[in-house]
Amino acid sequence: MSTPSGENTPWLTVGIAAYNSAAYIRRAINSVVRQTDSRVEVIIVNDGSRDNTLARIHDLLASYNEPTRQRITLIDQDNAGVAAVRNIAIDRSRAPYITFLDGDDYWLDHYYDSVLSLIGDPAQAEFDLLEYNVLEDRRLLEPDQKAGRFVRFNPLGNYRGELSTEHLKSIFTASKWYVWTRIYRKSLFDGLRFPRELHYEDMMLVPQLYLRARTIIATEDPLIAYRINLGGQVCNPAQRDIDDVSRIIDIHLNIARKSSGHARDLMVLLACQSALYFKIMTNIRLGYIGSLGPIRRRLATIQPMLASRIKLPMKTRLLFMSPLASNLYTWLKTRPQALKKLGKLPEPGKTTAARQHI
Repeated sequence: MSTPSGENTPWLTVGIAAYNSAAYIRRAINSVVRQTDSRVEVIIVNDGSRDNTLARIHDLLASYNEPTRQRITLIDQDNAGVAAVRNIAIDRSRAPYITFLDGDDYWLDHYYDSVLSLIGDPAQAEFDLLEYNVLEDRRLLEPDQKAGRFVRFNPLGNYRGELSTEHLKSIFTASKWYVWTRIYRKSLFDGLRFPRELHYEDMMLVPQLYLRARTIIATEDPLIAYRINLGGQVCNPAQRDIDDVSRIIDIHLNIARKSSGHARDLMVLLACQSALYFKIMTNIRLGYIGSLGPIRRRLATIQPMLASRIKLPMKTRLLFMSPLASNLYTWLKTRPQALKKLGKLPEPGKTTAARQHI
């Protein structure tokens, strides 16, 4: 383990989680180190990797010059989970701002220059959150594909200013809570940490940071690339994953009960959007018929808190109206041949709002 030192106090900490990512960790670290300067500290946590991730990190760090190594901290620990890794980065950070990166993802080449152009002098920065879009690196699925697919995680477009209630409604409706799509003022985490006992820890914590934030910078630009993991929790959810999402919905509802006004409505909206995620995971694990019972039981705990002023997106509204119809809709959406037989597909070259998103 090394401890950063130097004359410059960092303005930004980058916490990199490394777990069995030997094939990708070099690119992840280099993507940060090669484009940043002494004002950025890097905290790498090897979370009990069972492959040669740690050896590759050591080899890479040895290739850097001494000033670069001095701003990098490497921590090697027994496996404790990604939530613990992120909490370590928060606790060890010396900077007023922090962001996170997974060991199989990477910053795009223009990340740091784009951030500096958005915030100006980091020493004078006064934003609470900075959010951006991503490129989906599909080469794990399609090895010959050269370019990533643009994915919109930021619903605000290009924006700088106060976070209004309408902005928060857009963000909570989109519910894209991936922790690595933002830079955070570290003080937003005061008294809050990622829950070590839960998967989808960002889904629980990041919305609470938005309720604390006052100012935001948002950009349309993609600044990070993430890799699809077909063996991951989203594509192959275990029952524990579904249970954790259900627990997170309960946390959302408990916060809503303790809140009032717009904060309460936002947390109920969030519970509804999380229920849609619960439905998708349950569909994958139990099938479209087998999932109906768990979905209905989960919705029954949310419905008493719904108010007419809370406007739900079409797919979420359909879910609460009829889980069966919602499952049928998803089944049809995932089977283009079935839609063709029904004559529902648009002509080639055309699209509809309903087809853009599953």
